[in-house]
Amino acid sequence: MYEDNPDSDDSTARTEWDSVADLITSLLTAVADETGTRVSDLPPLNDFVDPDAMESLLTSDRSETIQLSFNYTGVRVHIDSDGYLFVQQRTGPTE
Repeated sequence: MYEDNPDSDDSTARTEWDSVADLITSLLTAVADETGTRVSDLPPLNDFVDPDAMESLLTSDRSETIQLSFNYTGVRVHIDSDGYLFVQQRTGPTE
């Protein structure tokens, strides 16, 4: 499920993931949806972040929430170990 933030100049999508396989699929799908690009046309994720390290960090058994943010193909990706994934594409003016 994706939700947009109507009160922002930025476009933000939110979704949830619940397994290692779902994490990568959800991330790529959310970025593709946000940018209007097919998943198959996105650049390799490992050019922006190490997917194995990301999965290890976010799926390890820890008592605290782990958060990871990075830029991927023109959008800001924010993922946390609680299963939330946010993708934000800036549409307003940049400084």
